[in-house]
Amino acid sequence: MREWDVHDLPTTVAGWREYLAGYSADYLRVADEQDLAEVSAEQRAAGWLGFAAATEAQVAALEKRLGPLSRPGPGPGRGPLSGRP
Repeated sequence: MREWDVHDLPTTVAGWREYLAGYSADYLRVADEQDLAEVSAEQRAAGWLGFAAATEAQVAALEKRLGPLSRPGPGPGRGPLSGRP
């Protein structure tokens, strides 16, 4: 499994998809049965540990319950994980 430095983390949607796809594949390859107990058959078959994105209606319902959610960060390569302001 690849080791990640905070400066290597993805900053784009495509980059995060690639990272998470690789993470899912690595996890499924090395996990034992106890680790896999919470992974669905669909996730195993797809090789993807994630879930579908929330719909606009789900986000709206959550914002109604919790208040407005924070919007995407200040842009690619910026923010707390980028090492730059």
